[in-house]
This record gives sequence, C-alpha cells and structure tokens, in this order.
Amino acid sequence: MFKTITIFLVFICFLHLAPAQEKKLEREKRIKREEVPANILDLVENYLGKAKKVRYFFETDGDHMSFEIKFLLDGCYYSVEFDKNGNLEDVEVIVSFRNLEKERKKSINSHLEQYDNFKVKKVQKQFSSKSEPDKKVIENAIQNIATETVRYEIIVETKTSGSWTVYEMLFDDKGGFISQKEVVGRLEDNILY
Repeated sequence: MFKTITIFLVFICFLHLAPAQEKKLEREKRIKREEVPANILDLVENYLGKAKKVRYFFETDGDHMSFEIKFLLDGCYYSVEFDKNGNLEDVEVIVSFRNLEKERKKSINSHLEQYDNFKVKKVQKQFSSKSEPDKKVIENAIQNIATETVRYEIIVETKTSGSWTVYEMLFDDKGGFISQKEVVGRLEDNILY
C-alpha cells in the first residue's frame, strides 16, 4: 500500500512539473533583405513601403527554422513569421496587457495567480489560419480583424519559492491557458519587437 501511494505521488509531481520542462531555446539573427526568399517579400511588400523600422531575421531553435520580418506601421509593432519554405506561420502585433478586454485579462490573471508573484513583460496578439490565404491573414492582422485563430503570446516573469523564471505562455482568444515554455537565456537574445 505504501509503495502504491509513493508511486502515485511521484506520478502526480511529474505531471505538475512536466509543462515547465519545455524550454524555448530559439535564437534570432538579423539578416539582409536580399537573404529573405522572394515569395515571402511578395506577401508583405504592400505594407513595407509605409512601414518604419523594417528588420529581417532568420530564427532557429535547432530543429525549426523560420524567417521573420518586423516593422512599425501606424504606431503598431508587427512581426510576420514564415517557415523556411515561405509558408506563413503567424502575424503578431504587440498589445498592452493593461488594455486587454476585461474577461480575457481576468482569465489570464487567474492562471498567473498560481505564482507567488509575476510581471508581464510583453504581450503579442497572434493571428493565424490554416484555411485562409496567407495574404488575407496578414491583411486581417494589420486591420485587427479576427482570423480563424487568434491567440495571445505572453512573456511573463514568475516568482516561485523566491526564484524568478521567465516563460513564454500561450493563451486562446478567451484567455484560456494553452501552453508554456521556459525562456532559456537572456530576453535580449530575442529582439523584443
């Protein structure tokens, strides 16, 4: 009986720790416009002419490789990410945590209250779709029109038992928790816009 209880408790502890074990190890390297595949540039060209602070990046986590174009347009910071073949992964726009819709923010806060303390560092509204054309997803994101999938990616510093840890957390459109990855390395390793 004691052995069964011990195994059960170890199993419960493992389940509790499992989500925290996933780590975010990606690195961004700034590249020249000429290094970005032409099919990617064609999809965002209409917006880049009016944009400021346009930057091009190659990103890898060791397994996954992608191209990312970041820019400032009409006062909003955008990040448009493509896989290595030029397929759109998502469009992200930086938003203020303070200005999130009340119920969404309440749901996210409810999840974060499991920690002794927390500090939200960055929030990005993420637009993606498997059924809509890439160009339409980009257009919808820039016009802040919902696409098939809208999520919120949050960089948050959490405190547990006196120790601070940084996580990238993903929430659905209603603020429901989806996943988290521990951010390994300095936040500055990933350019913050």
